[in-house]
Amino acid sequence: MRATRSSITDDIENVPAEHRRLGSEVEFENERGERMTFRVTRIAGGKLTVDGNHPLAGQTVRFVVTVVGVRPATLDEIANGMPADAGGSPRLH
Repeated sequence: MRATRSSITDDIENVPAEHRRLGSEVEFENERGERMTFRVTRIAGGKLTVDGNHPLAGQTVRFVVTVVGVRPATLDEIANGMPADAGGSPRLH
């Protein structure tokens, strides 16, 4: 078995049949009980690779935003170095 930080490659015979297809997802749990989802990303030469990166990892992502308002920071926001909870998420267009 060859492993990197976020992917694992092993002989396909060691993988359950239901996961021997591209895009199949499998969840692993480490000794601390932390769970992580891996996706089958490659099958070649009798080997199967699963990857634990986010599906957009390595991709170019373009965000288009519209600023709908600007206001001065409050004294509390300045003191805390972060904006106060505005009671919701910013609007995305």
